[in-house]
Amino acid sequence: MKAKLFFIALAMVSTQALADITANYKASGGHNMAISYRDDSHIRLNIDSGKGTYVLLAEGNIYMVNKDGNQWVATDLSQMKQFMANMPFGKTPAAKEKSDSDFEFVDTGRTETVAGYDGKVYEILDKTNGKKYETVLSGHEDIANLYRALISLSKQMVNDMGLGNKMPELPSSKGGLLRQGNDFVLTGVDKGDKGEGYFQLPAGVVMRDFGAMMGSIPMPTAEDMKNIDPRALEMMKKMQR
Repeated sequence: MKAKLFFIALAMVSTQALADITANYKASGGHNMAISYRDDSHIRLNIDSGKGTYVLLAEGNIYMVNKDGNQWVATDLSQMKQFMANMPFGKTPAAKEKSDSDFEFVDTGRTETVAGYDGKVYEILDKTNGKKYETVLSGHEDIANLYRALISLSKQMVNDMGLGNKMPELPSSKGGLLRQGNDFVLTGVDKGDKGEGYFQLPAGVVMRDFGAMMGSIPMPTAEDMKNIDPRALEMMKKMQR
């Protein structure tokens, strides 16, 4: 009897751990974003939901997936890192990851409900750039898991693209993000099962060979680099971190 109860409990824990959850956010400029999380190995970020472009964490790799006509096409973003490493300019030091010590959190004492979730309203100062903004953070397990997924996906994505290892704007230790000003606002959470294929590359997908595609583009010479706008050069150096 005890063994039976143990396996029932184990099954319940496994089911909970693999339950799908999706957060829908409205971003500035009228853009929509949906982050879906099953576990740390199955994360999907839909950009402008319904338009067929998304970022997928699958089998330990990050893919940018989009539709070209009726054909699904995917790019392994880690290919970009090697391309950037071969660019003919010096590397810059890796960016310092942001942590709690880089932020000053002032609890306003106010609470706010966003999309049915209660959160604390903070005024935050980013000491690294002097920016101030108001944000609503929630310790609810749903929001904390979703925000952790977003941070995890973002970190691996920028690292795979050769953009360094820079943290997103807010650390996750004070909870998940419900609202950041009016630029990033949670509009709803969906706990419906996404099905097995949702966190996999689409059937019949064509893998884009980024290396071959970039190899067909002539590399700039040292003389060319002298004539590049300094602002563009600085951005390229950041991408090579």
